[in-house]
Amino acid sequence: MPINPKGSVERHVGYKPGLSYFLEIQQTEIAAWSPGKPEEKLPATQVHFIQTVKDFPAKLVVRFKGPDTLGFLIEELIKYRRDVWPDSEKVTGEK
Repeated sequence: MPINPKGSVERHVGYKPGLSYFLEIQQTEIAAWSPGKPEEKLPATQVHFIQTVKDFPAKLVVRFKGPDTLGFLIEELIKYRRDVWPDSEKVTGEK
């Protein structure tokens, strides 16, 4: 069954001069999160992809509120991983 993200998807085949910015990522974190107060200890309902960027005062956070959106990103990353590094060893669970 295909994963259907909620929203539009734009795939790029190359960079457009003047529209690309490269950020130096110092740290990457992935966390499960609940919108409730910490003392409530509610089950997680979101996944956060957190990037610490050099010379930037705040962290860059991408929030995934559902399994389809996160699943779509995972599938796309696997696709590009295969395209860019076809001889790399497969990760656990990859077909």
